[in-house]
Amino acid sequence: MADRSTGGTLTEVKVSEGEYIDVLTVTLKDGTSKDYPFKYENEEALETARIAADAAAKAANEAKAAVEANEEQRKTGEATRVSNEETRKTEFAAAKKAAEDQTAEAKKAAEAANKAKELADGAAELANTAAGNADEATSSATEAARKANAAAEAVSVATLGISPQQLRAMVRMGNAADVLRVGDQLNSTFTWEGEEYPLPCDVLHHFNGRDADHPLSTLEGGIEAPTMAIGAHFALPPACAFDSMEALYVPEADMQPGQYDIIVEVNYVWGTGVCAAKGSTRFTFTTTNVWPAGCQVLWNASYGGEFTSLTAYENFSDKVIEKVSVAAGSGGTLIGTANEQINGRINTIQRACDGNNDYTKSGLHRWANAHGTDWDVQQGIFDRPHPLHGKPGLLDCLPPELVEVLAKVSVKTQLHPVDGGEIAETFDYAYPPSARQHYFSNYLGATTEGYNAEGVPFDYFKALAVSTGLTGPFQGWQTYPALITFGAENHTVACNCWLRSPYRGAAHAGYEGVVSSSGLVSSAGAANGYRLVVVLHIG
Repeated sequence: MADRSTGGTLTEVKVSEGEYIDVLTVTLKDGTSKDYPFKYENEEALETARIAADAAAKAANEAKAAVEANEEQRKTGEATRVSNEETRKTEFAAAKKAAEDQTAEAKKAAEAANKAKELADGAAELANTAAGNADEATSSATEAARKANAAAEAVSVATLGISPQQLRAMVRMGNAADVLRVGDQLNSTFTWEGEEYPLPCDVLHHFNGRDADHPLSTLEGGIEAPTMAIGAHFALPPACAFDSMEALYVPEADMQPGQYDIIVEVNYVWGTGVCAAKGSTRFTFTTTNVWPAGCQVLWNASYGGEFTSLTAYENFSDKVIEKVSVAAGSGGTLIGTANEQINGRINTIQRACDGNNDYTKSGLHRWANAHGTDWDVQQGIFDRPHPLHGKPGLLDCLPPELVEVLAKVSVKTQLHPVDGGEIAETFDYAYPPSARQHYFSNYLGATTEGYNAEGVPFDYFKALAVSTGLTGPFQGWQTYPALITFGAENHTVACNCWLRSPYRGAAHAGYEGVVSSSGLVSSAGAANGYRLVVVLHIG
């Protein structure tokens, strides 16, 4: 580099892009050096470019650092996700294996119990044979056989080593049939008036959806899900009317003291009492007190008793307003006609004698699905307090851990023609079986549609029919000792037990299906103090 004006040497100095020269040091011929400030012709523009370049470089470095940080965070997040997924898979596999192991163990326990039952059956047969060969040993051998069978048949939840909640989970998964066979028993209790009674429950049916005979249960809300039906092996302790005897007449307005008449019209011979012969009879009576609007008037007539008196009660109460005598005759104000139909404020003859066979409005239905003591709520103008009024509801009498796992399932019942003959639906925790569920013939007069709507036959009762030599359902109006049910409070006393299905004869609006204490498949008046053999669903 030289000053061209002096003829010196010209030297070219190259500077890298983005760099510049601040000072130029010149070495003279005498060896000395001197610094000269270097100035560019476009100094300001270069400085501006330098600052911009520095800023761009800084921004690029920061962007690079951010990209690297994001990449590191992504890698860390991916590693965490993979780790969590592996943990989830491991825990799920462990839980699944535990459930499978538990089911397998439960199945082994059930198989062992069933094997024990087979051995006990053999022992029972030998014991009974021995009893037959030696009269003096009959009693002890039979009792030993009974105890052996009972011990073998009782496959309790405790024996299986699972809790009620685990049993419900097994049912919901559809696996209960792999562990509990129809006829196996779950041990429970029933507490009534301070006394706790053992209450083994038989496995009746698996509603697991495997075929048309084992459909899924319909739960409240329309959901379909697996359940397992169990039934009390014994009749529950309290005598429980299906429904109370209903009022004959409920005045719409106050009845002032005076003479009144009522016509009793019999179109179907029924019993030996008030309906012993067809025809119409006018009866008369005289009141001395005001019978207020809404009071309930009951008569003393019955299947075997004549009509001789009326008693007026306060509405849905046992408080008597007045009792009067009744005789054939006329001369008073006619209040209406009583026959086999509901005529305005006058009830059917049969329901005034024997109660209401409409399951959906029955006292039994209310009690069986209740907690507490306020369950007995009036259902209609003729409805009277139930004999168990004020007693704890059935659900309070079972162990809480059992109630906790019960499913509220759809229950269908075809009503009596007086009620329209419709197929009514309720959602129940507890109920009596229908005729079809009990594997009975259609002996109570349902339509084909109504009979089929009342549920599939339970496998338990189908197996019971086979064990008695039947090739089809138990027939109505026939006696089968195998159907006898004993009381939970006394295993030697046979009980009359309710079905859910009403007897639909024209003169039987107060009659309900029953299995009598002799095993007779029959019917009886709803106001009788018979027993409930309750059906429950776990699910």
